[in-house]
Amino acid sequence: MSIKYTNGSGHIYLKDVDKPLADVQYNLMETNPSQYTSAKWWGEITSSKELKPSEYIFETEDGRRGSVVISLITPPGRKLQKYRYLVNGRGTLGNLYSKYGQKKPGTL
Repeated sequence: MSIKYTNGSGHIYLKDVDKPLADVQYNLMETNPSQYTSAKWWGEITSSKELKPSEYIFETEDGRRGSVVISLITPPGRKLQKYRYLVNGRGTLGNLYSKYGQKKPGTL
């Protein structure tokens, strides 16, 4: 199993809203699927906006999207310039369709 490292700028969306909730910087690790395991992705993001630990849609700068669970690393309730979060991808990081079944702009 090989691990691919990527970083860049991206966006966090609420699940049913097409407008970005927050701009983020990310560092991700991704694995390829094998005959025994599915592809996995996880990493860390930073944002100037405080997000509640929950499930969101994450978009990379190359337009790939995926469902992600976010956990806060920075102690909650503190006002900071940047908040750090752990992200754990759910499913594949690639094309996601809008709630109307149409491809999102910028997806492959």
